[in-house]
Amino acid sequence: MPLAAGTRLGSYEIVSAIGAGGMGEVYRARDARLGRDVAIKVLPSHVAGNASSRQRFEREARTLATLSHPHICPVFDVGHQDGIDFLVMECLEGETLADRLAKGPLPLDQALRYAIEVADALDKAHRKGIVHRDLKPGNVMLTKGGAKLLDFGLAKTSAPAAAGVGGSMLPTPPPGLTAQGTILGTFQYMAPEQLEGTEADARTDIFAFGAVLFEMLTGRKAFEGKSQASLISAIMSSEPPPVSALQPVAPPALDQIVRTCLRKDPDERWQTAGDIERQLKWVVEGRSQAQSQVGASAPLPARRRHARTLIAAGIGLVLGAIAAAAAVWVGTRPSPPAPQRLSIMVPADRPLAFGWTPGRSIALSPDGTQVAYVGQNLDLPPGGRRNQLFVRSLQDLAIRSLPGTEGATQPFFSPDGQWLGFFGLTSGTDRTLKKVSLAGGNPVTLLDKVEGGQWGFGAWTDDDTIIFGEGGTGLQRIAADGGSLRNLTMVAAEADERFHRYPSLVPGTGAVLFTVGFSQLRDSRIDAVMLDSGERRIVVENASMPHYLGSGHLVFKRDEVILVAPFDPNTLTLAGLPVPLLDEARNDGGAAEGFVSQLVISQSGTLAYVPAVDSTLAMGVVSPNGRFELLGPPPNQFDTPRVSPDGRYVAVEVLRGQQTEVHIHDVARGTTSKLTQEGSDRWAAWHPDGSAVAVWSRRQDERGLYLKNRNGGERLLLSGGSDTATSLRPGSWSPDGKLLAYTVQDSNRHDIWVLTMGEKPTAQPLLNSAASEHSPKFSPDAAWLAYVSDESGRGEVYVRKYPQGDAVLVSIAGGTGPVWSRDGRTLFFNQANYEGTPRLMAVSVTVTADSLRLGTPVPFLDMRVPTPAGIIEQYAASNNWGPRYDVFPDGRLVMLRGADPQGAREIVLVQNFFEEVKRLAPPR
Repeated sequence: MPLAAGTRLGSYEIVSAIGAGGMGEVYRARDARLGRDVAIKVLPSHVAGNASSRQRFEREARTLATLSHPHICPVFDVGHQDGIDFLVMECLEGETLADRLAKGPLPLDQALRYAIEVADALDKAHRKGIVHRDLKPGNVMLTKGGAKLLDFGLAKTSAPAAAGVGGSMLPTPPPGLTAQGTILGTFQYMAPEQLEGTEADARTDIFAFGAVLFEMLTGRKAFEGKSQASLISAIMSSEPPPVSALQPVAPPALDQIVRTCLRKDPDERWQTAGDIERQLKWVVEGRSQAQSQVGASAPLPARRRHARTLIAAGIGLVLGAIAAAAAVWVGTRPSPPAPQRLSIMVPADRPLAFGWTPGRSIALSPDGTQVAYVGQNLDLPPGGRRNQLFVRSLQDLAIRSLPGTEGATQPFFSPDGQWLGFFGLTSGTDRTLKKVSLAGGNPVTLLDKVEGGQWGFGAWTDDDTIIFGEGGTGLQRIAADGGSLRNLTMVAAEADERFHRYPSLVPGTGAVLFTVGFSQLRDSRIDAVMLDSGERRIVVENASMPHYLGSGHLVFKRDEVILVAPFDPNTLTLAGLPVPLLDEARNDGGAAEGFVSQLVISQSGTLAYVPAVDSTLAMGVVSPNGRFELLGPPPNQFDTPRVSPDGRYVAVEVLRGQQTEVHIHDVARGTTSKLTQEGSDRWAAWHPDGSAVAVWSRRQDERGLYLKNRNGGERLLLSGGSDTATSLRPGSWSPDGKLLAYTVQDSNRHDIWVLTMGEKPTAQPLLNSAASEHSPKFSPDAAWLAYVSDESGRGEVYVRKYPQGDAVLVSIAGGTGPVWSRDGRTLFFNQANYEGTPRLMAVSVTVTADSLRLGTPVPFLDMRVPTPAGIIEQYAASNNWGPRYDVFPDGRLVMLRGADPQGAREIVLVQNFFEEVKRLAPPR
């Protein structure tokens, strides 16, 4: 029975009906809590009693809850009241694509825009292992903000993504739902494998996308039939006409895109929606360039056009003769060598040190014959500087270590291949700059301190000068034999520049390409600076990490994709369209840049990279005996889980490109909802009553500490001011909720402040010495404060009486991320920073009157837990951003589990790679 206006479902009041279908009735409703209109999907009464239908409805709710994308309709809530199951979603204003297509085909530019947006949405869903299975025009809403993908009622998790961890968030469809011979979806847009009732995967959605794209461009269905049987026959055996035959203004490239989508064999289709998105963007770029040239010359009169045709024909005959002669000559020349791939497997006791080392960890000599990498020397004692440089020559099977390079990061070769430059570990974010001879001998220190050197990335010029990016200053240069440091560039703060990094030389031009980083709300850019004059110019917008190749190409990163394009070194401009270079290179997370690629290319044409691994993390509970149990959300880009005071909820960060969201997971119900509705939120700290969290939030027009209610609503506690380089990190609340300890962080230091609650909260410093202090945590009785300080030269955990008292050292070999047990009798911290096996340490705490007695730190958990695949490393370490674990009231731990950070055992080399580059990206 339809719901009448005024009916209440929880805090939602029904306003009017929007539409109805076989699997749901949709209503416009008013959210009384947040004062906004929402759409409520209700399971119809005639199917509510069907267990399969209810499972499908619940699966849609859980599926949408895991997806956050500007072109996917978000879910806000799910509920059950008075026998009614309902799903609360964003109320979209606009029309469905089906309604729009009833009026005819879309204009080409509009069709391409919507197609790119839907392809991007599908790509993100597929990356999370979610297949839509019912993509059609009726499930795409056209709004002012673009296309929105709707109705995941038939969605399922694909086998590759659902295997292993994280499957409990998306219920496994019952056998009858996808059994052999069962057909789900809408016939007009179904792939052949769906019609045959076999298992659907992401390529099934790609077929449907091709059918929808064909219809948007032509106004006609891709497959038609007078009956259901003839329609199925058409899908299984016929091909639609070329798009260009029905829509003459369409670029021919669209024929290939649509045709490949609609291949009968899934293996012959585009394999990812991201591939289609990139192809469509290439079409758009090509149209933009062509349109910019229209009008450059007026149309020729008919007589002149005829004359020109005759001349062109004559020239064609001459060129044809020349080409024929050339073909005979070329036929006798040897073809260029084909790319050759080979794999370097590193020893198990010398694994690549990804996961605990910032920045790029491999290097390739200019002639491509030597590979260097940062590895872990497992013969060294754990907890120390186990990272070390290792070198492998292609002329030798042995991998040898370079003594004295413990703590090394980011190696780079000298032009003659005889030396390795690298950044060495000091403390905090600073590094030393050193070099070491491959012939033997101790490393030579060139600079004792490089601020922010973990992202230095050095480049060694032919005249023996080393160039690197230092902190927020700009590019620096120093002679390879040492000497004074000189500025090459300076960060323009007035232009919102944050850093200059990743220098790349353009031989023979005196130019250095580099990345200009802006505030986290803006894109990076590639600039060039001339070594002799210091002149700067813009090279590529919305790009980073340039790497000039001797083939006359530029490799760079845009969003999360590595691209290559022809490049003119004389004008320092792109000479052709960028195309994706490699999808299988490993990416490691970086704070400001998002992802730092583990990929290098020598000037001789050899490529070296580390094969990709899954970078998502699973969230689970670990008991003291090491047993790991998943909490439920599918693996994601999780960070910094925080347990609510009553243990029912976990607030966890989710990385979304340059933005970070806070999600709330209900441990009891197994559901996850997004708390962040706009901007970027980080570092959640639960209020003692469990109703809200304090977060550092960045919006378009506001930055500051916010108190955000778990069920909606927020309050600004403290403005972050106008300095975009400063952030305020919530640490912990006092038990009475009257105090919030937080960290004031900028590019140079960290201080601890305390915010006193009231009608207008007031802030005052607590620890603001010359050292960096951060990560404050109140004890359960608020009598003591644990925190991290580098006053000894490295990060250690301390505890002191609050508000005044002497600091007592807790850790003894480095420490970060302190967390109190709920009874205050144990203080946990993490012993590892970037080197060594990560160990969670525990210290017993005994309080008598005003004194505190600490026990000896003992390993509580070495961050390794048993799994069916054996022992794998845990991403439970902590850093300056916050501990990646927390403690439940019953003593169990919440942790994040991912791929083994020591698991990279292979470096792939591709020789003669320039031939592949020339094939991929020929100049215009």
